Amino acid sequence: MDNRRALLETQLPHAVIETDFPGLGAPVRRELVDEYALGDYTLWVVTDRVAPETGLVGALPFKGEVITSAALYWLERTADLAPSPIERVVDPQALILKPVANLPIRLRAYRRYSASLAALQSHRASPCLAGNLPATASDDDVLKTPVFIALVTDAGGEVSVLSRSELLARALAPPRRLDHMLELAQTLFDRGQQIAAEAGLELCDADYDFSLLEGEILIPAPLFHAPHQCTYRATDDHRRRLHELDLAQAWRRTQPDALIRPPVQLRMEMADAYLSLGSALVPGFSPHPGPVKNRLNHALSHLGLLA
Repeated sequence: MDNRRALLETQLPHAVIETDFPGLGAPVRRELVDEYALGDYTLWVVTDRVAPETGLVGALPFKGEVITSAALYWLERTADLAPSPIERVVDPQALILKPVANLPIRLRAYRRYSASLAALQSHRASPCLAGNLPATASDDDVLKTPVFIALVTDAGGEVSVLSRSELLARALAPPRRLDHMLELAQTLFDRGQQIAAEAGLELCDADYDFSLLEGEILIPAPLFHAPHQCTYRATDDHRRRLHELDLAQAWRRTQPDALIRPPVQLRMEMADAYLSLGSALVPGFSPHPGPVKNRLNHALSHLGLLA
């Protein structure tokens, strides 16, 4: 543990909040990824920035590398279920994606009851695409079967939960494609729970975004089952927090008036949770310490993308 703490302390100044590569144009900054257009292809740089839903601003050492490594591992373990969207791995935190058309629906899977599901009990139409909300349940109860809901983000960034009938009424997906998305998400979530259990973890929930490859082949977005887009728990201690949002919320309860920039200790705890998951999930995972931006510049220059 002392060695890992020393590693994290050394890497703190190199954690990447955002990138900017002259010659590649201005990136689109998404929740975690800086996205650069490369003609028909797309360069994704997976940064280390803190998730915006924490209400905090900063970067966590090795976060982007853990997420990229986990994403590549999951794509390898599910290659029999769907093609990979990745054309080339450029760096431990950079990927070139194949030309795809992104779909507007995100599917979310839940294995346990939560406050998020409780809030849907009064939804005007049944929000579940699969599974059913229990009539009575306590927070954290394991559901009889996983529940799947659909999330759609409008132009203003507001996220809505839509039922199957609402999705079809808005022509967000034809019925057969929506069924295919749900079937693929269910299969991926089943596989994810099996593989997580092998690592001594429980996959509690997960988000699935989808794209169309070559106009018709449905594929998952690259970062499904990565630790920022789902919740893992240690099977030997369900109370152990392994998600940065849980850690941030716990800290906020003790520091309600704190500034939005997290203290070093909290950043270290968040980063340690990611390293723990990387080590548990990805066989042979070993982070690459040092200046991340220098490494990225070298990798992109080697490909001829930078002058």
